[in-house]
Amino acid sequence: METATAIMVVAKRSQGGLGYAKIELNHRVDVPSEFKYLAKAGYFEIDVYAPASGTGIEYNGSDHLDKQRSASDAERMAVLSALGFRMIVLTGTQFAHQLQLHRAMNAIALAMGLKCDRSEAFQKRQNDLREFVIRHWDGGL
Repeated sequence: METATAIMVVAKRSQGGLGYAKIELNHRVDVPSEFKYLAKAGYFEIDVYAPASGTGIEYNGSDHLDKQRSASDAERMAVLSALGFRMIVLTGTQFAHQLQLHRAMNAIALAMGLKCDRSEAFQKRQNDLREFVIRHWDGGL
């Protein structure tokens, strides 16, 4: 669903996306030596990264629910935040529900310095896009 998240960010507003084209997928961040004590890994990858705003989006689906994975996710988020990245987590539950996804996408838009479109027409386009990416994804939320 990382790709679906990226589509929600880069698709044109007329299609229900945020219209933010300059992203990087799986952006690698090497952990500096002074933060090695906080992280087991030598680097992390940010699912969707907007370099101009320093905003990272992590998609956490159902595979992130086990305790070991959750601890690893918390470690990664703490280190990335300490390094100055503005991190936002998008969950499978949010993706599954139109209103929750709309609120999450508004938070992402604000973090990226974009205007939030709260109009009913935009919410409909956004929901159509949400349904499209869910239909065309071959895994579970």
